[in-house]
Amino acid sequence: MKKRNLTLLTAFAAAAAFAPTAQAAITATGNFDLIRTHPWATFDDPNPGDWTITYFDGSLGAGTLNVAGGSLFYAPSHRISVGWGGGTSTITVTGDDSEIRANNGFSVGINTSHGDLIVEAGGLVDVTGGQLHIGQTGLGTALVTGANSKLTTATTLYLGQQASGTGILTVEDSGLVQASGIQFGWDPNPDAGYLHMGVGGVLAVLGDKTLGTPFVAGAGNLFTIQGTGSFGEIQYLNGATWENMTGASAALYDLTYYASGGPTVNGQDLTGYTVLTMLGGTTPAAAPEITSITVAGGIATIIMKGEASTTYVCKSSTTLSGFSAATTDPETLTTDGAGNATFTVDAADAKRFYLVAE
Repeated sequence: MKKRNLTLLTAFAAAAAFAPTAQAAITATGNFDLIRTHPWATFDDPNPGDWTITYFDGSLGAGTLNVAGGSLFYAPSHRISVGWGGGTSTITVTGDDSEIRANNGFSVGINTSHGDLIVEAGGLVDVTGGQLHIGQTGLGTALVTGANSKLTTATTLYLGQQASGTGILTVEDSGLVQASGIQFGWDPNPDAGYLHMGVGGVLAVLGDKTLGTPFVAGAGNLFTIQGTGSFGEIQYLNGATWENMTGASAALYDLTYYASGGPTVNGQDLTGYTVLTMLGGTTPAAAPEITSITVAGGIATIIMKGEASTTYVCKSSTTLSGFSAATTDPETLTTDGAGNATFTVDAADAKRFYLVAE
């Protein structure tokens, strides 16, 4: 039986957002923890909990790096790499205002290694210069998920490079990926890339990409492919299978170019961008609705519809605006699997009835 903390059937509705448990600002494990021993690392700069790295090439190998608590991991002059040559490396950026900023490139999965990037719960990875590669000569995966989460680059987003490079980027649940362009493949060696657009995901590509066939590789479209034998697709989730966006129903997405007056998504002004938004996202709790009240013999019979299998507290008052609620009998009720319930209360004093989820 589900229980939700929501105030319902009033002049306004408030929804509770559940955030991850607070974590230490920046933590590292495995070989990533060796960053602490190198002279090019400065800590608590520019703010307490921040790390500034003046030289970092990712060759430290397997390990994890977690940026949380609103902290900044900043590489002003050298590329950041997730994975290099052996083992699996993972970088996670989680929580509002937590950020990785790379001024000279960012690579996920390089030199036959496996690299994973996770941007969640309002985190930001901002590649202000250099190249952003997902799957650069290795297996690279990236996930951007949750409101205010974003992966942005001022340059081109590359997925897959050389024969051993495979890049898979997934954006979902209000996450945003913003780039000046998208390219699958890099050179004559065949490689592969996939951009998975999950429900609620947002992709923004600079310029008008709506004039031709946006989901087919080509100049003027959302992406290009480089390299003989290289492969790349923007895909949507059809049931349990990722499939080419060329087969997606128009009802599943919105694709719009904003020459002016573009939307602000996760804090980013998307004027001048073509924006692909996958419709849906996290399903909101169903607001309960009293569908009928019948009074007979001093008893009010109330039929309501709300979220399935949810317990509600029954309240009554002479006005809804004052919230001067009196407890009713029954005090609680639980909807069935279809969200329906019927209950009776004393109809004296012409009281109004509303519901609060328990």
